[in-house]
Amino acid sequence: MKVSIMRITIITVISIVIIITIWHYSFGLFYERKWFRFDFSHNETIIMLQEFNKAMYFYGYNMEANGSNYYANASMFLNDKYETYTLHNIIFEWDDEKINYEINKTINFVYDDWRCKIYSEEEFKKYIGISKPEIKTWYIMEYLDGFPVINFAKIFKGKQIGNVFTCKITINFSFDNESEITLAYYNDVFVDKKIILVFLIEWFFFY
Repeated sequence: MKVSIMRITIITVISIVIIITIWHYSFGLFYERKWFRFDFSHNETIIMLQEFNKAMYFYGYNMEANGSNYYANASMFLNDKYETYTLHNIIFEWDDEKINYEINKTINFVYDDWRCKIYSEEEFKKYIGISKPEIKTWYIMEYLDGFPVINFAKIFKGKQIGNVFTCKITINFSFDNESEITLAYYNDVFVDKKIILVFLIEWFFFY
């Protein structure tokens, strides 16, 4: 009798674990998640290129497939090979709220990585839309490391699906031992919704 009760208990526990796992990885795929979509433009990058001959193009943040966390999408436009870049801090300001992420992290550039592309002057003009005739070769680094992973569902508490609001983003960074550069601009943030399964499909086909 004792053996039967123990066996039933073990089978019950295993069954519960299996059911929860199946629910999480099948039905759970269809749960809706808030997606804070940042609307961006090239305008700030063009201004930076005209002033510094190099720039960061900050796309905004993309949502990870497994939850509410976001990771940054950004590119660097470099007129020369630099060894490092340092992210000093990134500030978000919206409504009456403000959050400052102190980073102070130095990251090495890797030029033989798939994220680095080399453009001629003509190719660069087609890509970014402006000509910098004094620079013949451009190094464009994509999907930059070093940005914090952010749960915007927490910091944008109270924002509902369908809301649109303005967020000021300020990023301070520098190359090697050069002076610090500030990129500051306003983004419209759209609170959309996405389904986990859609993220997985997009990740599989596009990354």
